[in-house]
Amino acid sequence: MPETVMTLKVRLKTPEKAADKLRRAMGCARFVHNYLLFETKTDYEDYLDELESRLIFGEAHSAGEAQALCVRPESVTKFSLTYRIKTLRKQYPFLASDAPAQVLQQECQRLAGAFKCFSEGKSGYPRFKRKVENESIRYPQFVRFNLKSRQLFLPKLGWLNVFNKKLPLTPGQAKGIHTATVVREGNRFYACLEYTVTVPETRSAEELSRECTGLDRGVVIPLQLSDGTQYGTELKERTGPLTEKIKLLQKRFKHKTRGSRSWRALKKRIAKLQLKIRSIRRDILHKATTEIAKSHGCICMEDLKLKNMTKSARGTVQEPGSDVRQKSGLNRELLLRALGETGVMLEYKLRLRGGLLIRVPPQYTSQTCPVCGHVSENNRTSQSEFVCEKCGHSANADLNAAENIKRAGRARIAGDAGSKGAVTRNLPESGLKTAQPEAHEL
Repeated sequence: MPETVMTLKVRLKTPEKAADKLRRAMGCARFVHNYLLFETKTDYEDYLDELESRLIFGEAHSAGEAQALCVRPESVTKFSLTYRIKTLRKQYPFLASDAPAQVLQQECQRLAGAFKCFSEGKSGYPRFKRKVENESIRYPQFVRFNLKSRQLFLPKLGWLNVFNKKLPLTPGQAKGIHTATVVREGNRFYACLEYTVTVPETRSAEELSRECTGLDRGVVIPLQLSDGTQYGTELKERTGPLTEKIKLLQKRFKHKTRGSRSWRALKKRIAKLQLKIRSIRRDILHKATTEIAKSHGCICMEDLKLKNMTKSARGTVQEPGSDVRQKSGLNRELLLRALGETGVMLEYKLRLRGGLLIRVPPQYTSQTCPVCGHVSENNRTSQSEFVCEKCGHSANADLNAAENIKRAGRARIAGDAGSKGAVTRNLPESGLKTAQPEAHEL
């Protein structure tokens, strides 16, 4: 049976001394990142200035001649960056005393990966890191986890207890844990532990089609299944008071001096409330997705482009946008529901149970009548009501969309099974991907 790598996120019990050591290690990693990025950026800017000067003063008649005369800066790779760690640890003794060498090497690999994505056009130029609420460092070796005592061993820190009482690990999986990523969220520290699990084989196309259920994600009803079940409706009720409290506290910033003690105290207070909102949302999503994965073998959902959906409508000076405040409020509500995180959770939880998550195109799912197939924007009379102008079929708009998603998913299963003989996971066009799941908290 195939195996996959899972990530378990546990909260660490950090005494003041251990928390201080973790903050220092994160500060060292941030220092190395910024130092190497500044050196690389300076070398590249000097190279560009030399190219320009040789062209201006006539030393070269073309860009190719100028490049041949100039000394090109060293290419940025994980080896070239990691090689400088030894010199930096001698030049700055706190790097040797406050952080393991491998933590700094991992930060160099992250920076090298950022440069690689930039060179391939996948992202922008790497940016400097600043001291923020959320930071992370990675321990690639010498990590041990004791399942019986629920303790985690980290280099230069020793054994640390974890808060989680029930962990979904077997003794064999716990022994296989050798790497950890420590994340700071506010004043809390979490460890993301990687372990290997056995994944059952995917069910047959006929069985998946029989158990297929559509899932519509929205703002008013975060999760609406085609069988009529709704999840996440309590999210607004539980986070609403906290959101209003954050708005009131943010208004006090205009009476504070930036960087003052009261300003920092207010910032920490708001960060604590935001962390509470994230914890509530994560708890609701985990409970909902676990229940869905246990009771359904195949879930079909829209392949939403959330990054495009949450773009600002402000526009530019030459072409200003319209309804900016309304779009800003909609973006805020969409981000609160964490629709993308819902898909990630469902994908790995279904896969662990032999199920499948199918992503279908989102076009016209809310405007199509499931009875006669008529497509029109006038079918959606309001946010919650769907009435077909051709046959008169009426239903809840979210439930109607979930039914259309279900039909599209069944058509995708039938098409994949007919063309390849079996339903597969690795078709990027249909969203049947085997991406490694993100860290999750239990």
